[in-house]
Amino acid sequence: MNKYYCVVTFEITSHAFIFEKEMKKRNIDIKLISTPRELSSSCGLSSEIPCKLKSDVEKICRENHIEASKIYELEREKDKKSIFKIFNK
Repeated sequence: MNKYYCVVTFEITSHAFIFEKEMKKRNIDIKLISTPRELSSSCGLSSEIPCKLKSDVEKICRENHIEASKIYELEREKDKKSIFKIFNK
């Protein structure tokens, strides 16, 4: 089974940490990860989020002036390192 997930990218590392702090404060389950090489981002740190929360996360970022670059929906083949599909590049 393929893994389907969302990744939030940032321009700089401090934005990723601000994002993490705000999401944890709201009990939103996120994980900081290395930015997948298939995505272009100035920062090597991104956040993996549940795709079902994508619109909630976008709203929280807007309302709290959190500078997220983009949210990508990704699909990765099971046990593979490379991304199979990028849905909104």
